[in-house]
Amino acid sequence: MTVWHARRVDADGRFLLVEVFAEDEYLEALARVEELYLEGEASGIEARASGNRLRLWRALIANNEGDWETWRSLVEPDALIVDRSPMGWGEVDADGVQERQEMLTALIGEGRITVRSMTFVGDVVMAEVIGKGTNTEGGHFEIARWLIQVGSKYQEHFDLDQREQAEQRFREIVERSRSLEDPDGSRREVPRGGGRRGASAPPSD
Repeated sequence: MTVWHARRVDADGRFLLVEVFAEDEYLEALARVEELYLEGEASGIEARASGNRLRLWRALIANNEGDWETWRSLVEPDALIVDRSPMGWGEVDADGVQERQEMLTALIGEGRITVRSMTFVGDVVMAEVIGKGTNTEGGHFEIARWLIQVGSKYQEHFDLDQREQAEQRFREIVERSRSLEDPDGSRREVPRGGGRRGASAPPSD
């Protein structure tokens, strides 16, 4: 049986706290890790990045619960989501994402989003997001995608078989984010790309 642990240790590596989560509670475990990090260690730009990751995990949890009021409170009103999959929807804002997710919820019988794997560098997160469940006729489905989030206002989505493209994009955004960060940890303004699929640079947070 797989379980997830959220742990806090002291400077000598001794456990101060261990919380256990079931296999299907990976999102909850990720959220709790960020909470512990923010409570005990994070500061400055690391605290900002951790807070943005926490908002992402909590938004996915709210999506699973169909709690759209909480979801909207966690998503920036001017967020931009770019779908780079071959049959994707292009660029949408937070209203467009909510409309799409509510429509999908109405079409399926039971579903849940989770994360299979993830990595991050500073304020840039790349995660393999899985949506699975049963449709209204009882058939099983599973949809996997790559999600890249920058700060709290910008995401890019890729199909699962676009892994190389997603990883390359992740590296590009990480390098660009580093070059745009001032010594004091603040972020300079970044122009958005133009066109339906032209969001070549994420906006600053």
